Amino acid sequence: MTDPYTVETKFPQAHGGKPHRLEWQTMIKHLIIGGGIGGVLTAMYLQKRAGVPSRSIRILDPHPTLLARWHANVEACGMRYLRSSSSHVLDTDFRSLRSFAARSPGFDKGDFTPPYRRPSVRLFRAHCEHIMQECGVPELHIKGTAQSLKRGRKGHLILETDKGALEAKNLILSLGAGTQPVRPDWAESAAEVQHIYDPGFRSSLASAGQVGQVGQVGHAASARSPTTKTAHVAIVGGGIGAAQHACMLVGRYHATVSIIARHEPTMSVFDFNPCYVGPSCLPGFLSSEDYRERRRVLEQERYPGTLPPDVYAELQALRESGSISWIRGEVSRIEPSHCGKSSSQVEKDTGQTTVFITPPYRDKKPQNEMRLVCDKLRLATGFTPGFNRNPLMRQISMEFNAPFEAGGAPIPGSTLEWLSRVFLVGRAAELEVGPPAGNIIGIHNAAKRLCSSVSV
Repeated sequence: MTDPYTVETKFPQAHGGKPHRLEWQTMIKHLIIGGGIGGVLTAMYLQKRAGVPSRSIRILDPHPTLLARWHANVEACGMRYLRSSSSHVLDTDFRSLRSFAARSPGFDKGDFTPPYRRPSVRLFRAHCEHIMQECGVPELHIKGTAQSLKRGRKGHLILETDKGALEAKNLILSLGAGTQPVRPDWAESAAEVQHIYDPGFRSSLASAGQVGQVGQVGHAASARSPTTKTAHVAIVGGGIGAAQHACMLVGRYHATVSIIARHEPTMSVFDFNPCYVGPSCLPGFLSSEDYRERRRVLEQERYPGTLPPDVYAELQALRESGSISWIRGEVSRIEPSHCGKSSSQVEKDTGQTTVFITPPYRDKKPQNEMRLVCDKLRLATGFTPGFNRNPLMRQISMEFNAPFEAGGAPIPGSTLEWLSRVFLVGRAAELEVGPPAGNIIGIHNAAKRLCSSVSV
């Protein structure tokens, strides 16, 4: 008997300008939207834990390869070690990464750092590639962007994409907490100010003056020649992305860096309270039916902007050496820098920027401003929060009256079903999975629950 959920990986063509309804031969039983850590790990759980055949799973993602956006963000910020432990991996087997490292040449104890033997990015990437190939996950990828959702025949879901329509029995949304990098008002019209998470961002400082010999990422710059001109980079943002990027610029490009933030850096092993991973705290979180209370707990038990011990120690060492300065304040405006000359005297812009900074939480009068001149100005201000701002989730909510709570998160049931046959994993499931929802361990917990909810 022919499997009614055999998948045709190519997009069908529209007929007569109207959306083309897929025939039953091209039905996708489990269609995952989002090819990041959450989407890929969910696909593996469906395969390995729920026994779903690969032909019944597809992952829709607009990037050339799965995990592409995650890799780009990691490269942009200069991350060297994951914050998660070596047990929190891209596989259903928590021992998988350590076993892979032990039997693969080129990896050693330097690819793990305390606490909890956190893996290096290069080891994590290699393991991801290995396990994805082993499970055939790259073949599940359909390149495209989801645009809208509606109901089709027999209650099946019709997903419109930029390349045609796909029909699915179950839809699994694995979307990040924010889709757009945050740009402060003063940076909206400043095209030269890049966010480190902008698509296509490159960390190179080649255009910021002659930079010394490239150093090792994560290590203080070696002695410079007195004649070597080093770039001065200002970074706005005080979280882990800003700190990692600053340390990378010093180590790789011998830059000097000024970090502009409202607060001093804070150290924390995790960016959430690990008590909520298991049965110690999560039942209490779920016992409240008041979503305002759950939101309060989410905000209280997450530690955004904190730095793991190794990043904090490296940052502090570079501050003491003078390679990095930490300025408490807020940027009020920026102007091109002309090195003290009038516009008529300047034949060519120096490429530098003057940043005007006001002290945090104080009288923001012009006389209280300090000025900082830099070669490059970059943003490390995170992503715009709120799933209710995501175009697809907003359309689904309006089309099906699917609920959001006041904090902007969708409200799923205990099975992570947001509406009939539409499930949530990752940060989108935070009202059920709790504070670790967006972390790798939270995705594991959501995927396990999902496997017991969906039919094979």
